[in-house]
Amino acid sequence: MVRNGGSPTLITDVKLPEGIDGWQIAERCREDGPNRPVIYAICFSPSRPRWRIQAGF
Repeated sequence: MVRNGGSPTLITDVKLPEGIDGWQIAERCREDGPNRPVIYAICFSPSRPRWRIQAGF
């Protein structure tokens, strides 16, 4: 979560691996604060990354 003034903003990925998804996380967080801002993102891609992860990075 990110603090935005006095109210924390939830940033969540809609498609998470196994079990719970971002929609469910937002629903649970809004039980405590129904007006809490939520930013939904989709970071999943079925294609291979275009970069290489180098050792030590």
